[in-house]
Amino acid sequence: MRYGLAMFGLNPIFEEDKEAFLKRITAAGYRYIEPCWALMSIPGFENRFWKEEDFEINKPLLEKYGVGIESLHVFPKDLSDDLAKILQVAKTYGIREVVLPCPKDANPATAAHLTQVADALKKHDVALVFHNGKDAACFSWLMAATGENVKAQADVGWLLYNGIDPETFLWKYENKVQSLHYKDFTAEKTETQVGKGCIDMLACFQFARAKELIQYVDQDGAQGDFMEEIEEVAGLLKSLAGARERTDSILCVFDTETGTVTELKRYEGVMEAPNWLQ
Repeated sequence: MRYGLAMFGLNPIFEEDKEAFLKRITAAGYRYIEPCWALMSIPGFENRFWKEEDFEINKPLLEKYGVGIESLHVFPKDLSDDLAKILQVAKTYGIREVVLPCPKDANPATAAHLTQVADALKKHDVALVFHNGKDAACFSWLMAATGENVKAQADVGWLLYNGIDPETFLWKYENKVQSLHYKDFTAEKTETQVGKGCIDMLACFQFARAKELIQYVDQDGAQGDFMEEIEEVAGLLKSLAGARERTDSILCVFDTETGTVTELKRYEGVMEAPNWLQ
């Protein structure tokens, strides 16, 4: 399993002592970070974002600790105008997912434009991925209205906050969901530590495991020490890795010459390692 950290709330701590931060998160089991990069002014949050030069500055230290940047959360001023710069950064630093906030205007023109951008990025092996937030009215619409190359980074906390069952959404759009983002809320819709709110963590984890997705932890609403809380969440995720509830097994034959996989039978529960070579 692959675990990462959303850096919006953590970046000020990272900037205080980068090496200490990376030592601590890798000891907890996180191997990815998702920085935020703003190509426009967002007053009051300047310390939450990387500048373009920060990718090169931070690269040696990230490599030292084996921390990757698979996805980058981008806040463009104008997507069309900024696309070339975004793509250049993605190609230079091996970033595979460009994550954007979900647009608020749900109309055919928007869907067509985003599909076109996603298709252009796909030619460079970069995915255009949208992240749902507090105002998620058009997120499901966007997934249904756009082409196959427009993907989702599903924030399961905000889905639940907006009355959308996360497990149902994840499986409905399983071919769109590119990564999983954990935020959590109480029944009163107050942000809380991941795993201590109303999210069905096991259901979300099982989906991520089945689809082999990176799971990003968002602990922006920490009630105490940010670092202690993300370490606790890492422990929770590791404990779920051993969970067997709601697990099905599939017996398949893999042809080593053609790469063809033939499904033979499905079983409820766990069928341990029936592997053989003929």
